[in-house]
Amino acid sequence: MAVLVHYDQRGSGKSYHFFEDYSTLSADLLVDDLLLLTDYVKKEFGQEKVLLIGHSFGTYIGMKAAAKAPEKYAAYVGIGQVADHGKSELDSLNYSIDQAKLAGNSKDAERLEQLRGPIEKGEQLTPRDMVRKYGGAARLIDDNSDYYTGFLFNPEYNLLDVIRYLKGVSLSQEILLEEELFAEWLKKIWGSG
Repeated sequence: MAVLVHYDQRGSGKSYHFFEDYSTLSADLLVDDLLLLTDYVKKEFGQEKVLLIGHSFGTYIGMKAAAKAPEKYAAYVGIGQVADHGKSELDSLNYSIDQAKLAGNSKDAERLEQLRGPIEKGEQLTPRDMVRKYGGAARLIDDNSDYYTGFLFNPEYNLLDVIRYLKGVSLSQEILLEEELFAEWLKKIWGSG
């Protein structure tokens, strides 16, 4: 029998709590949370090691956790792996511009094109609302409507969870993507070591 454990990172989804202070939220804190969850899962299910799968930003956390405590994991699988943040931002920008043009939305295409310089320099992120609007956030997912449908029609979730998701994504993306961007900037300056 296989057991799949899916969790919401601190400050997102059901793990977002209204009026909680998230000012100390960081990738390192999320890594520590993941390592504690891993220990709990290993003990609860009597496993020496577990398979760790990360998706999107979860790959950033997952790789850091696997590097910090490789003995806990049988293997690591990254889906939508975070690798080169700067290149990913440019890919997101170019994709969003192309899709805006295909949709006949020259205003969005021009707005995005004006951001090219700061994004190329690593000073700014491609606006996430534009990436989602043009289908660049996830394959075959249209502007997160699939998430909302899942939340609303799954018995494990409710309307409050949709609100938690939106608030949590807004809060955590702002903090964590800036941290990831800064880490990428440091690697460029000091090398990848």
